[in-house]
Amino acid sequence: MTRAEFNALPYERQLVVIFDEGTFLARRWEEEEGVNLYHVAGPQGGFLIEVYYDTHVNAIARVRSFCTAEPLADYALYVRLPADL
Repeated sequence: MTRAEFNALPYERQLVVIFDEGTFLARRWEEEEGVNLYHVAGPQGGFLIEVYYDTHVNAIARVRSFCTAEPLADYALYVRLPADL
């Protein structure tokens, strides 16, 4: 699946693709939302999707797909490397 094909899907179908075909990579926090990062395989290495979870209403608020490395900087703070590296 390409990112364009994913973006053309209805929201409910996007969620199915994320949870059936996506690989969970990381979690971060943004104000009061949890943000989970997933990778979906596809041509040219696939693409990444962020799933924003609203903790106040206990529901997914939105999703965002991308294929550049720039948004990954937000996850750097949460990476923990072993002390012996």
